[in-house]
Amino acid sequence: MASGDLASLPKHSSLRYTENGQMQQLGLGLWINRPKAQFVRHVLDEGRCAAAILAVLRGNTGRIIFGVRLRYVDDQLLEVEAHVVPQNFQFFNPEGIIPDGPDPWVEPVPATMRQPREGLNQLLANYFDSAAQPSLLPPHAASCRRRQDGVLMAQQGSCGVPPGSQPFTEKRYPVVDETNGIATAIVVYERYLGMYLFKVSGGVIQNIDIVGGALSQGSGW
Repeated sequence: MASGDLASLPKHSSLRYTENGQMQQLGLGLWINRPKAQFVRHVLDEGRCAAAILAVLRGNTGRIIFGVRLRYVDDQLLEVEAHVVPQNFQFFNPEGIIPDGPDPWVEPVPATMRQPREGLNQLLANYFDSAAQPSLLPPHAASCRRRQDGVLMAQQGSCGVPPGSQPFTEKRYPVVDETNGIATAIVVYERYLGMYLFKVSGGVIQNIDIVGGALSQGSGW
């Protein structure tokens, strides 16, 4: 994106690209700003040849909080699902995303505390279902904080409250990094689209980061 050089990407003939739930041509939209990364967190799913990225970018219109899901097939980029949060968005605090030192999210979870994909996905499903049935809310660490675009959410960011009071729709769990204990979800809540990252160790949620929140008719996928 910083160079605008699409030729350097190995693109699949059926490549699809969306920004905030809307179909877009790769090279337009956010790409026009030629943003450069100030901070990047990678979530790698080798089993699915997929990745999720949380980043803070700087373009010619200022800073941008950015989340994206990527999927490759036959070593070619097939899917790009981007969540773009500009400075004038309701929630916007890049400093709440960028760590002071090494990013604790990408520290490997001890082998005895790791969960398989199925277990992590079930934990995420229970988390979103707790909006209707609070007893399903998964266990969380006392230090766990829930942030949207770097801003602490309800009750000082406590992970001990359900994520909402209305049903979540279009729930998908596309990228799981078992080694680092990171699972992702892309959901729609009352027509607002967001990408969630969960850090999990021993079946206990350690932190939650949410990217996005754009008003959208759906995810586009």
